[in-house]
Amino acid sequence: MSAVAAMRLPEHINLSGFIGLLQRLQVPHRVAEEAGEQVLWVPNEPLAEQVRELYERYPQGNAEAVQGLTPESATAAPSLIQQLKSSPMTAIVLLLTFIAAAITLLGDNLATVSWLSFIDFRVQGEYIYFGNVNDTLASGQWWRLLTPMLIHFGILHLAMNTLWYWELGRRIEAREGRWMLLGLTLLFSLAANVAQYLHAGPSLFGG
Repeated sequence: MSAVAAMRLPEHINLSGFIGLLQRLQVPHRVAEEAGEQVLWVPNEPLAEQVRELYERYPQGNAEAVQGLTPESATAAPSLIQQLKSSPMTAIVLLLTFIAAAITLLGDNLATVSWLSFIDFRVQGEYIYFGNVNDTLASGQWWRLLTPMLIHFGILHLAMNTLWYWELGRRIEAREGRWMLLGLTLLFSLAANVAQYLHAGPSLFGG
C-alpha cells in the first residue's frame, strides 16, 4: 500500500496540536519536511480525505470528541476503484499498455507491432527487414522513440512490467504528482529505447 500526502502546509504552521489529535485517535501518519513544506502522510486516500476534513474543523487539535475516524477505518485497504481514482496517470499509462497488448496480440501480430516499434519493418517469409532510423524520423514518425515501452511479448512480460509500474508509479504519483510521473515515464522510455537501439541495432524490443 502506498502512502498518500493528506496535506502540504508551510513550515511556520504549528501542527503539534493537530498531530496530538491524530495520535489520540490512533490514526497512522507521519510528517516530513519537503521543499520548505510540512507534508502529512497517511496510508490511503479515503483516510487522507477524512484527515483534511478534520483539520478544517480542528486545526489546533482541540476537539473534545471526534466521530468517524477509527483505527479500523484508518487501516482498511482502499478498493481498486479508489486506488485508480487516486492514481489517474498510473492508470492511464497501464490502460494504454493493455490496449497495445490487445491490438498486437502480445507481440504475435507483427503488422500492428510495426506501428509501435522503434523502426518500421516489413516481414517477408521468415525474415524481417528493418528500415533506416534516420529515414523513419525524417518522415515524422517521432512517436517511435517512445512507443516501444507499450509493446510486450507474452503474458509474463506484460504481467511483470504491469506489477512493477503499478507499485512504483502510484508511489511517485502520490509523492511528486501525476505530471512528474508522466515526465519520468517518457524520459526513461526514451533513454531505454535509444540505448537498446545503440547497443543491439535494428531489432524488435519493447516493454
